[in-house]
Amino acid sequence: GVAVAAVAGAAPAKKADAPVAKPSSGKLRYALVGTGSRGSSLWGKRLVEKYSDVLEFVGLCDINPKRAEFVKGYLGVGCPTFTDFDAMVAQTKPDLVMVTTVDAFHAKYICRALELGCRAMTEKPMAIDEKQCQEIRDVERKYGRNVRVTFNYRYSPDAERIKSILAE
Repeated sequence: GVAVAAVAGAAPAKKADAPVAKPSSGKLRYALVGTGSRGSSLWGKRLVEKYSDVLEFVGLCDINPKRAEFVKGYLGVGCPTFTDFDAMVAQTKPDLVMVTTVDAFHAKYICRALELGCRAMTEKPMAIDEKQCQEIRDVERKYGRNVRVTFNYRYSPDAERIKSILAE
């Protein structure tokens, strides 16, 4: 819930050509790049189950088109799937891009999302080395935006069960 609330209150994109939410639903337009287990289970499934009243998936992107299609069904969403990130953003105009790719590619998609006028959020780690961190920081400054880094893995079913047992 914290990540959704933080993003819902995030500042709007500043560029004139930034994607804009379609007024039909009034929901946060959410796109996911990286449909592996973190993107689908720890993020996607939870968001659909708990926050579909305030957000909607508008696109899923992965280098593996079969996995993206599988995750679309797993999540029960009707959005299109893509293997091309720029095409996904251009066609779906998300407000927010969630990056859950392999860690080494987080910086690539964070920076590109910001360049294309989207807000960006990523699961930890934000980047794998100081060069990628600096690249992200430079793009944040250039476009006047900030990346949100989350630690959502603590909400995995195993972690939640352990917390429940300890609380008892």
